[in-house]
Amino acid sequence: MNDKIVNHLISNNVLIPLIEPLLIDSNVATRINKGTSYGLKLALKYINKLKLNYDNVYALKIDIKKYFFNIDHQILLAKLHKIITDEKLFYLINHIITSSDGKYVNGDIIKAQKN
Repeated sequence: MNDKIVNHLISNNVLIPLIEPLLIDSNVATRINKGTSYGLKLALKYINKLKLNYDNVYALKIDIKKYFFNIDHQILLAKLHKIITDEKLFYLINHIITSSDGKYVNGDIIKAQKN
């Protein structure tokens, strides 16, 4: 429970205010006021625009398994370091992100065992 409180505190008060202005409008994943209805409205807008120029329009809906867990932490940290200027804050966020390294199995994180 304590981890969730710290994660939400940092997310809501640090990361969202820093990252939100950098995102494109059509990125609707887990953003305030950009939920399913907003995403559907945008999708329909783009489909209708495409239908003006093309006879057939196809959409591919996919779900990448464990997408967020599989993000390369070094790339993520390098990008965050460019926008987080406070070194102590970056150290804390770095610690949170790298602490989730491990093998992800059925919703549980299992740390790699030493041989």
